[in-house]
Amino acid sequence: MIPTLKDAMKILHFADLHLGMENYGKLDPATGLNSRLSDFLSSFDFLIETAIKEKVDLVVFAGDAFKTREPSPTYQRAFAERIKKLSEAEIPTFLLVGNHDIPNISTKADTLSIYDTLSIPNVYVASRPELLSIETKSSPCQIIALPSVTRSHVLAKEDTKGKSIEEINQLIGEKILHVLDDFISKLDPEKASLIACHATVSNAKFGAERNVMLGSDIVLPLGSLANPKINYVALGHIHKHQVLSENPPVIYAGSIERVDFGEEKEDKGFVLAELAAGFKPAAKKRSWEFIKTPARKFLTIEVELKENSLNPSNEIVNEITKHDVKEKIVKLKVNLPRSLNELINLAEIKASLKDAAQFAGLQKVFDEQEREKSLAHQATVELLPLEALGNYLKVKKVSPARSNKIQEKAKRLIEEIGEK
Repeated sequence: MIPTLKDAMKILHFADLHLGMENYGKLDPATGLNSRLSDFLSSFDFLIETAIKEKVDLVVFAGDAFKTREPSPTYQRAFAERIKKLSEAEIPTFLLVGNHDIPNISTKADTLSIYDTLSIPNVYVASRPELLSIETKSSPCQIIALPSVTRSHVLAKEDTKGKSIEEINQLIGEKILHVLDDFISKLDPEKASLIACHATVSNAKFGAERNVMLGSDIVLPLGSLANPKINYVALGHIHKHQVLSENPPVIYAGSIERVDFGEEKEDKGFVLAELAAGFKPAAKKRSWEFIKTPARKFLTIEVELKENSLNPSNEIVNEITKHDVKEKIVKLKVNLPRSLNELINLAEIKASLKDAAQFAGLQKVFDEQEREKSLAHQATVELLPLEALGNYLKVKKVSPARSNKIQEKAKRLIEEIGEK
């Protein structure tokens, strides 16, 4: 574990839980629930147990508790049971509202507001930008909360009239940064301070969260967050764990469980950090560690079949035996001549994957033309909608001028849907 700093505050930072994500799951006959729920809760339980075992001073959740804005009671209960454990362990827990926690209609409650309404001990919720001070066993901690915001929450109708999506996003970003600067100016230099932010930050690399993002993003400049008066910046929204700055640490914890094959090679987990109080020179020493969760493993097996293959199914099975598939979610990608298509025995292939947690399917790629179509299809599954559209238009050889017009209209439609 991380080395202990003198008079330090220990925090656990996680984000993007997305309970309700059921990709590649199956119904558990014993519980009637999707098997992927168990995967997510297993990683979540490991996180909770770590927080209690390590006796952290504060848990910071940087947004997106659920996959949808209206999660089922089952998922809400599962989340609440684990937050209750932290509350009973007298560990203050800060919950930031992410874009998937915000309802489509402004008069509806967000998915985390119930904890505020019930005044759950040791649980704090931020659904709007604010500066909070939370007492911990170690010392007080100042938190600048920058939750996900909708355009309607930040701008008046006259602010958006006649403006493009890019111009509107820029305007919102400017307002957020103005609020951030104001909060930073009010910080007590004797206390530890951190920013909890659910947003896209410049220089960040996207992961598979492109599948679950809603609408287009507002991008905040890294320089505005990496302020020397801040001890730590806890980021959420992008599922790929990454460090954007070391001093102060500006970190995406990433998601705690894999969503799909776009995250096959990504480690999943959370961050344990120790912060020295205040932003005087003595507080410049900071220590943190990324802790991996027992996330379900994904595996893609690729097979190349030749025209003269006598038993293509046997070749595929032989390739499968070279890999450890036990308890993994496995996908097969087979490159083959079309003449071999009818010779593939899917039942035989499935039988060879009996030890896998789930067989995610067999992707057949035939000749060069078919490969091009496959890429276009893959784009619609694995890319952000606008990226998928861009790929499709490229495959269809649409002129750049017409392509730009189509994509601009698509942006507006996506934005309208995201605001409803």
